[in-house]
Amino acid sequence: MYDVAINNGLIVDGTGAPAYFGSIGIKKDRIEHISPDRLYGKHTINAEGLTVTPGFIDVHTHSDTSFIIDNRLENKVYQGVTTDIIGNCGISIFPSPGKNDYYELFKKYCSGLLVGTDKLKNKFEDINAYKDALKRTKTAINCGILAGHGTLRICAMGFENRKSTDEEIETMKELLDHQIENGAIGMSLGLIYPPGSFSDKHELIELAKVIKKHDALLTAHIRNEKAGIFEAVKEMIDIAQTTRVRLHISHLKLMGESNWGKTEKLLNMIADANEKGVIITCDQYPYSASSTTLAAVVPSWAHEGGTSKMLERLREKPEVLEHRIARLIDERDGAGRIKIAHTFGTKPQYEGLLLSELAQIMDLNAAQTVIKALDETNGKVNAIYFSMSDRDVEHILSQENIIVGSDGSAQSYDNKVSKGLPHPRNFGTFPRAVRMGREIGRLSREKIIRKMTGLPAEVFKLKGTGSICIGNYADITIFDWDEFEDTATFENPYQKPTGIKHVLVSGSLILEDGEMTQNRPGRIF
Repeated sequence: MYDVAINNGLIVDGTGAPAYFGSIGIKKDRIEHISPDRLYGKHTINAEGLTVTPGFIDVHTHSDTSFIIDNRLENKVYQGVTTDIIGNCGISIFPSPGKNDYYELFKKYCSGLLVGTDKLKNKFEDINAYKDALKRTKTAINCGILAGHGTLRICAMGFENRKSTDEEIETMKELLDHQIENGAIGMSLGLIYPPGSFSDKHELIELAKVIKKHDALLTAHIRNEKAGIFEAVKEMIDIAQTTRVRLHISHLKLMGESNWGKTEKLLNMIADANEKGVIITCDQYPYSASSTTLAAVVPSWAHEGGTSKMLERLREKPEVLEHRIARLIDERDGAGRIKIAHTFGTKPQYEGLLLSELAQIMDLNAAQTVIKALDETNGKVNAIYFSMSDRDVEHILSQENIIVGSDGSAQSYDNKVSKGLPHPRNFGTFPRAVRMGREIGRLSREKIIRKMTGLPAEVFKLKGTGSICIGNYADITIFDWDEFEDTATFENPYQKPTGIKHVLVSGSLILEDGEMTQNRPGRIF
């Protein structure tokens, strides 16, 4: 008798192979048997009429702090996600800088995108300290860990806007080598965010050599996703060609209306590089709006020295920055397409307002409104940018070799806990990808599931997961294919998907009959 038996489901195994009806026998944390016949277990799940897949793998998340402060990881479980990859966009919660002034810069750097950074009580000197904290916390889902380039740079040289010296590069390389040797699956770049944006190609090549030595992965939020996207992709291709590192481009998209319709050119550029022997993969979230800090429309050079220095520049010489901020707002298609999402408790009355509406209330132009809003909130404002084309999003989603990733974080459905109006991608990415895949009709059920399971496991080298086969961990998601849909909206993101039934991690039910259990079997890759 098995510990768990899943009977009579339509098994989509994550490899892209044709689906089949069958039953799965689980002993302890592994899949022990797959059969066309009914199996018997201490706990039996009737999956008749349901789709049984590997647990979904979210390769692009900012759940670094979420894993520590709320081990339920609730919104991930209800989407069928069993593994989050953290440390993306150059931002990781480790290694912690040794210098006190660097540490203060580091905390503010993390707090922009890592929800709950201020609640953390301990420093994480390196990946081992973070992993120890995860083991103590006991989490519902699994965790794969990237080291953040921006964090490494702060450790080596703070928030200075200049080329790194050979000595500083060596410090970063040593730090990176230590993190990978102790379990990091690669390094992430956030080349739109200071201090990562201050780096040059030489620095990135030197770090990529360390990653290549370990056959780890280099992930990249590229330097520009708007008018300069093709130059930004070329920079990353050059780095991959030079070092032969495996490259993964994060949240592939084309921002700005003048860029719409160029997806085929972008995809061909990446395909051509792959044909020449460069290994490049990508992920995407299935929304035509992005989300990041409002400070993203403040020019990069103004961030030198960190948030406090940026605010000083905005206060002392706003006229110097106003014109450039206005240009960056225009590049994101104007103030009418930028929504205030989260002010971290400082100005909740601004949340949900378009920047154009807030400007009208303040009786200021859009750039002046950005300056005032950042000043009033101590620089902590997240915004949603409606600057992509639905058609481009659908075109990218229909590519069978582009992974689905949320670019969100694990959060509670209780808005009194999570607060603000975060992007609905936090709560709906995976059911939305399934729903859009059904509606677009360009990919089979098997290929849609592979984009969320087998393919990410292969690219990120997550052993023992991503496919339903004997010997793998029993990370399994069970849902109603036709009813599995996102309900989260920009107006009300805190809504659970429909159609989700059961989720198992390592053979342990973390969601049963649509309700979370108390089990916390999450592993660290």
